[in-house]
Parts: sequence; C-alpha cells; structure tokens
Amino acid sequence: MDEDAGGFGDRLRACRKSAGLSQQELAERAGLSIRAVSKLECGRTRWPYPDSVDRLAGALGLRDAERAEFTAAAQRRLGHGTGHPPPRGSQAYVPRQVPAPVPVFTGRAGELAALSRMTGERDGTALVTAITGTAGAGKTALAVHWAHQVAEGFPDGQLFVNLRGFGPAGTPLTSADAARAYLDALRVRADRLPATAEAQLSLFRSLVARKRLLIILDNARNAAQVRPLLPGSPTCRVIVTSRDQLRGLTVTEAARPLTLNALASAEARQLLAGRLGFARLAANRHAVDQIISSCAGLPLALCIVAARTELRPDLPLDRIAIELAAWPGLDALTDTGDPAADIRAAFSWSYRQLDSDAARIFRLAGLHPGLELEPRAIAAMTGMTPALASRALDALARVSLIQAASQERYTMDRLLRAYALEQAVTHEESANLAAATV
Repeated sequence: MDEDAGGFGDRLRACRKSAGLSQQELAERAGLSIRAVSKLECGRTRWPYPDSVDRLAGALGLRDAERAEFTAAAQRRLGHGTGHPPPRGSQAYVPRQVPAPVPVFTGRAGELAALSRMTGERDGTALVTAITGTAGAGKTALAVHWAHQVAEGFPDGQLFVNLRGFGPAGTPLTSADAARAYLDALRVRADRLPATAEAQLSLFRSLVARKRLLIILDNARNAAQVRPLLPGSPTCRVIVTSRDQLRGLTVTEAARPLTLNALASAEARQLLAGRLGFARLAANRHAVDQIISSCAGLPLALCIVAARTELRPDLPLDRIAIELAAWPGLDALTDTGDPAADIRAAFSWSYRQLDSDAARIFRLAGLHPGLELEPRAIAAMTGMTPALASRALDALARVSLIQAASQERYTMDRLLRAYALEQAVTHEESANLAAATV
C-alpha cells in the first residue's frame, strides 16, 4: 500500500464515519459492492475507477470544496486521473471499450459477488460466465457495472462487443464482423488482416494469449454464435449476456450460469429512490409498492416509470400509481419513438424467435387462469401431447419468456403475461380455444 493510497483510504473512511454510514450503507447508496468500499478504505485497490470516486462523493453528500478535495485525493492516487494503470511502455495501447455504467445502479449485491467468485476461479481454461434473464432484467447493466468495479484486475484491457442477438434489426452479428471488431479494438492494421474470419479469430487468440483481458459479449442469440468468439488463453475472462439460457456453453465450455431475476422489493425501492429521491418516496410508501408491483420488479419498467415521473414533479406518487394500474396492457410502458425504452418492443424481440408451437403456447399462457403452467394443463388447452407441450414450455424457458418454478412447472410475470394476452387477442386465440373446446 503506497502513501497516496493510504491517504485516500483514510479520507474515505473519515468521510463515511462523519456521514454516520456503515460500509454496507455507503456501498448501497453508491451502487458499489461492500468489497469495493472495503478495498478502497484499506488501500488494496491500486487504481480506483473515476466513476466509483464520483459515486462515493455523491453518496457521502460531499459538495463544493469538500467534494473537490475528496476527488483530488483520489486523482493523486490514480496518477493524474487516468482511471487505469499507466501503460507498460510509452507506445502501449490498452483498450477500454466497456460503456459507461448506468447512472443509477442499485442492488444485485449477490450477483456482483457471484461474478467476482466465478471469474476468480482458475482451472486452466478461458473462463466464461453467462448472465441470462428476460428482457429488461438488467443483464448488460450488471455486466458493465461489474466490469468498471474490477477494471484494475484486467491491466491488458476490456473488450465489448454487441452481438445483436435480440433487437430491432433482427440480424445477429456474424463471426466475421465480430472478428473484425476484435482486431480493430487491438489496433491491427487493415493490411495485416487475414483473408478469412476463421484466420482472423485465430490471430485474435494469438494476440491475447497470456494477457489478462476481460471480454464482454453482450446480447448473444445463442451458444453457437458465442463459441467461435472465445479466446483460448486461461488468463482471459469472458462475460456473455443473453436472453437465451446458453445451455450449450455450459455443456461444452463449462460456462458458469448466472440467472438474473426481477429486483427484490427493497432493491426496486433503491432504484426509484436513486431516480426520484428518498423524500418523494417516503411521502407515499403504499404508492411505491403499487408501482413496483405494476412493474413486476423489472428494472427497465421501473426506469421507464421513473423517467416519466421525473417529468411530472407536480403529480403525487399515488396518482402515478393509479394511472399506471389504469392503463390497458403495456401501454403505460410503451414508447413508440424509442424501442430501447419500450417494454412491448423488448418482449417482441424474444417472441419472434419462437417456433410456431412455442409461440402458440406463449399466447395461450396469457389466457391461462392459473399462476403456474404445466405440461398436462397446456396439453389439454391445445390438443398437444404432454410431451410436445413440455418441449414447448422448455423452449419458452430457454429464452426467458417463462421461469421454472419447480419440476415441470413454470411461472410468468405479470408484464410478460400482459404481452402474451395481447398476442393472443391479435391472433384470436381465445376464439380458437373456445371453438376447440365446444
């Protein structure tokens, strides 16, 4: 631990105690892990990320000169605020492609700890972790947030590639395009590029051999798309995000699965508080509970509501909760001008990948009166055999449109159920079902 490191750690600890916060409370307010705060205070983090310093200053309530002194202490430790260790050699280039973290990241302490634990394992292979979950669950946000926390652990850089597996374009990134993205990030000149995608990927694996590199492959369609893009070095770590469960990667690459579910109620409250302020939430706790319920704890839905609420500071939260419940279907969470802020559009990118049997069962799930789906009930509704119904339900679970509850039983959250019902109405599924049961 150097002198500057100790100085910043001491300052952070003193500010935290002056604010009357525990390390856990400070970590939650700043959207960091308690481990990150502890390492900073003890001087074990050599290169704290500037965004983390800014988050800590905000969480501590530092302003004006006090905030400037706090940031200056961190910059002395960072070495003129570079945000990562100086390159090894004057001509060295270290790619740092991870996007900026989301402005308000809350909760997910267990998942962040699991990522650190999984990626810390060493077994002689390039270690892969697959973050999976439904649309809007915050998979990319989690990967990006964690990547910023651990940037110092990857001195050779971080690569980020959007594989476009699910989205408005409908066309996933090809291996050739991904290979070129890799080599562009590593500044390989065009006249040095091999002719084929396979050869380019081989060159990539050669260039990153023995390097401590983090690679985020975001929004993968399936395991087949990811597999050729993996490095061969045991010093590399790969995070893959996908709506698909990527079971094939678990089988062939021993990928560690990490399923992202909806936010717990306390975490959802933290997210809303980060956007709207603790005071506004405290004024009407019951309305906050209603909003969280209407959003099914889904981070994207909560952010959509928070953004609209920020634009209406004149409205009390109970009025917003009532309006949210009164809107039909998903209309309250739809923005036709921006697909990235549209729950209906996000769900549609998963739905349109289904085969005809799975798509029909998904629609019928919107009409199913029970809270759980199981093969025999679905078979009775559709005329399928239980075996075919079971395979179709498994296909829905594979792309995170339903969630396994127990053996042969599945559940669907209220937002997905609303979308399924919309699709059932569009396809006149209720009339077809009534005719089939007459």
